Order: sequence, then structure tokens, then C-alpha cells
Amino acid sequence: MTRTRNAAVMLLAIGSLSLLANAMQAAQQAGQTSAQTQPASKQPMAKTRPEYDAWQKFWSESDADKKIKYAEEFVKNFPQSELKIYAFQAEMQSYQVKNDFAHVRQFGEQILDIDPNDIPTLITLATALPERTQDTDLDKDQKRAAAEGYAKRALEQIDKLPKPTDAAQTAQWDERVNDARSQAHYALGLVALQRKSYPQAVDEITLAARLQSPSQPDPILYWRLGLANELNNKRDEALKAYEKSVSLGGVKMGGKDQAVEDRDRLKKLLDKK
Repeated sequence: MTRTRNAAVMLLAIGSLSLLANAMQAAQQAGQTSAQTQPASKQPMAKTRPEYDAWQKFWSESDADKKIKYAEEFVKNFPQSELKIYAFQAEMQSYQVKNDFAHVRQFGEQILDIDPNDIPTLITLATALPERTQDTDLDKDQKRAAAEGYAKRALEQIDKLPKPTDAAQTAQWDERVNDARSQAHYALGLVALQRKSYPQAVDEITLAARLQSPSQPDPILYWRLGLANELNNKRDEALKAYEKSVSLGGVKMGGKDQAVEDRDRLKKLLDKK
């Protein structure tokens, strides 16, 4: 069960905001400037009006299948474009909406080939990999190690982000930065949980809960925190986490609410003591 609230939130977590702003500014500059008089810029930018229009077409599209189609057309028609990374981002986002992990990973790795430190992509892969890893997988250790590496690299890059100088933007910036940190720590907690390192899992997911955006508390995170505490023999703390998950809407799986079931099961167990 994927913790991510939705694909758009993941891509807009932090880092992608400045990435998108840079892309839009650069592309708009290119759209207003002829190819012959292109200004020098270190930011990715379109070189022609058709390239800019093609970029705008896939980036502004809300339908996942259409976004994938337009992004693929962009890469095909402009294979050397500096904006190609945004096409890959659009496809990763869309495949996440479609719950197609194989393509999420494919395009995520293509993004990292261009920019190894792209924070939204690092977080996307860090959280998605352990979600799709089973104990029966022959490559489970490699997948978990990769997820751990992505999460740690994301945290390193988040710490390097320049803070806005405008005091009015600081609160929103801090909330989004902390939410990005939350998702990275959640990924580390999930890896630890799968490795049966339960004390570490509790520490990481507890930190993730503390850092997550207060405007969007996540019931799946608290449910996983309950599991980690219960496996760590902290049943009272586990019950609190399950109850928090239920209060936030629970965890719907296979026609039932898993958070409700785990809460009720643990309550009966504690009542017998």
C-alpha cells in the first residue's frame, strides 16, 4: 500500500516547485525569443516556439494517458531538448497515477540519469521500491538497498536547498521541506520494517509523522507506525497509532479497513491482560 497521497503531491513536494518554476521561466523566455537570438541561460529552455508549445502541451495536460502521449511525442520530436527531463517527470507522474510501478521506476531512473539529485524523483523511488518488494523476491536486498540510498540522497539534497529570503514565504517553504523529509524518513522506516529492524522502523516512521504536513496527515503512515510499534512490543503506542489512522480515515484494503481491524484486534489482546 503506497503512502503517497497522490502523484501530484509527490512531484510538488519540494524541489519540484523550483524545478517547474525554472522550466516555465526558461521556456517562456524561449517562446518569446527567436532561435537566432536565444539568450544565454544555465536553466533548461526551449530553443524554438514549436518546442515550447510542445512542452506546454504535455505539462499542462491533466489526463494521465494524454500526458504520457504528449510527453512521448515531445521526446520523439525534440530528442536533444534541454526540457526532456520534464517530459520524463510528466511520464513518471502519470504512471504513478496509473499505479504502474515498472514505468514509474523506468522514467524515474531516466530522470536521475540527467539529474542524479532530483529530489522528487529520489523520494518517489525511495517510497515506491519497498512498497513493491516482497520477502520472496530474489533481489529484495538490492531493492531495499536502492530505496535506502535514494532516501538518504534525498535528505542530503533537501539540506542543501537555499531557503527563501522573503519572510512571507518561509512558513510555506518550511512545511513543504519538512513534508519532503517526512517522506524520505518514511521510506527509511519502511525499509527497516521489512528488514525486521523494528526499533529503527519506529524511530524513522515516528520522525516522518512529526515532519509531515499538518494540513495533510496520512492515515497509512500512522497505520504503519502502529505495525512497527506492535512488532517492537510497544502495544500501547501501537494502539494509539492505529486509532490515529482510523481517525484520519483508515486504510481501505480489499473492501475492509485494515486500520480498524488492527485496532480492534490489538484492543481485544490488551483487554485480556
